[in-house]
Amino acid sequence: MLSFNNYIKCTALLLVYGVLSLWQPAFAAITVTAGGEQQVFAGADSAAIVFSVVDEHGNPNTTGVPVNFNLLNPTGNAVTVGLLNFSDKTDENGQVSTRLKSTDTLGKYTLIATLTTDATQSVSTHISVLKDSTAFTVISGGNQEVFAGLDSADIVITLVDKYGKPNVGVQVNFSLVEPTGNAVIVGLSKFTDKTDDKGQVSTRLKSTEVLGKYTISATLATDSVQSVSTTVTVMVDASAIVVNSGGNQEVPAGSDSAEIVFTLLDKYGKPNVGALVNFSLVDPTGSAVIVGLSAFSDETDDTGQVSTRLKGMETLGNYTITATLATDNSLSGSTDVVVVLDVLTNVAITLISGSSQQVPTGSDSADIVFKVINKGGNPSKGVQVNFSLVDPMGNSIVQEGLTAYAAETHENGQVSTRFKGTDIIGSYTITATVATNTKLFTGTNVVVVAGTAAKLAVIEGSNQTFSAGKASANIRFKLSDAFNNGVTGQVIDFKVKTPAGEISNEGLSATLATSDVNGKVMTRLEATDSQGIYTIIATLAANETVTANTTVQVTEALPNLPSLGFGAATDNDWNEVDTTAIFQGGISVNNGAFNQEVVLASGDSVLIKGVIKVDSLHVEQSADILVVVGYAPFNAAEKFFMLDSNHAVQLWDGSLANLVAFESVESLVYTKVVTIYSSKLTPVGRLRIYFGYRLDDGIIVFNASQPISVVVM
Repeated sequence: MLSFNNYIKCTALLLVYGVLSLWQPAFAAITVTAGGEQQVFAGADSAAIVFSVVDEHGNPNTTGVPVNFNLLNPTGNAVTVGLLNFSDKTDENGQVSTRLKSTDTLGKYTLIATLTTDATQSVSTHISVLKDSTAFTVISGGNQEVFAGLDSADIVITLVDKYGKPNVGVQVNFSLVEPTGNAVIVGLSKFTDKTDDKGQVSTRLKSTEVLGKYTISATLATDSVQSVSTTVTVMVDASAIVVNSGGNQEVPAGSDSAEIVFTLLDKYGKPNVGALVNFSLVDPTGSAVIVGLSAFSDETDDTGQVSTRLKGMETLGNYTITATLATDNSLSGSTDVVVVLDVLTNVAITLISGSSQQVPTGSDSADIVFKVINKGGNPSKGVQVNFSLVDPMGNSIVQEGLTAYAAETHENGQVSTRFKGTDIIGSYTITATVATNTKLFTGTNVVVVAGTAAKLAVIEGSNQTFSAGKASANIRFKLSDAFNNGVTGQVIDFKVKTPAGEISNEGLSATLATSDVNGKVMTRLEATDSQGIYTIIATLAANETVTANTTVQVTEALPNLPSLGFGAATDNDWNEVDTTAIFQGGISVNNGAFNQEVVLASGDSVLIKGVIKVDSLHVEQSADILVVVGYAPFNAAEKFFMLDSNHAVQLWDGSLANLVAFESVESLVYTKVVTIYSSKLTPVGRLRIYFGYRLDDGIIVFNASQPISVVVM
């Protein structure tokens, strides 16, 4: 029986339990309270992202509710690093928080907060990591001065973020304003660039002749407010033109002056390279003339020099040559050349020996001698003469063609050179010119002809195959010297060796021939009924050691067979070997045309033939002719058989070593006709017919890819 005291205690416990049950909240929602959808610069932590957990009445849950955080990177992959904390419990305000830790990887990160006790209660927000560019700085090449015609030094600009760190991979655009204030789209080495791993970009002003101050600006492609500018000033780079050599000359009338060399120096006294200099000429009457100089403009070389010379003038007196900088007429230098009368002036150069020579290939000419005389008719000593050589095609040969390309005359006024041996026939022109007066010149020719006959070679019609009763195609030989130049006018004797080994000059269209202008001769084998290989022999009548030969094959009339394409070759181990053999073959049914693939009735009469155009490397080797047939009755597996020399059928076990010969050949000819089968064909089923030859070394050549195919019904 329950006592009153116990009843009171039980009632109190039930009341307490009921109150506690009523007080325990149900979780209704988790929300983002602060820090949602932030943007943060690369390299900096985000602000705190605060989440609130409320019960079903909307009141903060302060009972230490556990919350888990998950992070997705910009590629959408979940990562386990990158947050300040990945879990938290609600505080007295019912809140939890975390933050995205600093990262250099740009893009949108997704942060998800989930109640540990109820995965259905979650919320997400985003943090976007952005570039943080705060400063452009010109670190080198700013406010340069550069001389006209030269590129500026590189203008290097650094882009750093607000923490002073290099900003990498940022696109920067460059612009250029010329001295007139006009923006231009050419003139910089590049107009856009991306910052490198040092946060740097660069460009430079390309060479220009327009003087003045140019402004180069760099602007952040994504923020035109972010920019920096600098200048490059283009100025004249010259302070003097001086005569280096050839000044104030005195030259005989009709003769060229020596070279007049001017040097252009910059303001530092260094050579000015690549500058355009114009020359002008004033004659003894004080008139400016536009002829009479070897050059009227030139660019300074790598020593800062330009040159010209006064060309042979007959008018006596003082000539003034002036050199002026093309970009600055105030900068010039001048000198004089005085033309005087001189009885010693050279007036003629003549050829006195070695003219119009003819030499064989490979041989030097005899000396070619020229003589220079002066106005007094006397030999001129110490005069430089230049030689030039032009080949049969009209091309100048500036090396190796002459024994000398320049020489000075001796006491007798003579100078010489010699044509050096060559293997190229034709007419060569040698010209001799007085160096100081290019109007004085003369020349001669040397004709190079083919040398002694050295070899005969077949150039057309070799290794022919044709049917008995027909003539061969033309067979041409070429007689040439040691350099393969055709030798003309030589008699060639032709003979033929028959298949029986007899040698005669019967059966040829020509037994003697004279080589033409190209060294060529021709004969052919006339029609014959005797089959076999004939050897056509050509011999130089004047030298029997110079000979050549080729073979032709006379065969039975070749059947008109379908092409089976190129053959395949293999050794005893089924290793592939290269071959040029070509196959033809087919089957004629009841005296019909030959076809590669046929369907016929059992008992039909057939003729199966093949033609092998033998690989040229295998001609005249002994060989076995092979025939292999794959036979498969309908709805049965295929087996392979071989035909022996009696045309009997034997089962083949697939071993190359066990293949029996269909026919043995002592010497392969260029074209081999194989009669495979001639009778009625009765076995019902499918047949694939292969044929070919086997050399003594075990190499087998056959129609691997295109067999003759037969279906017997």
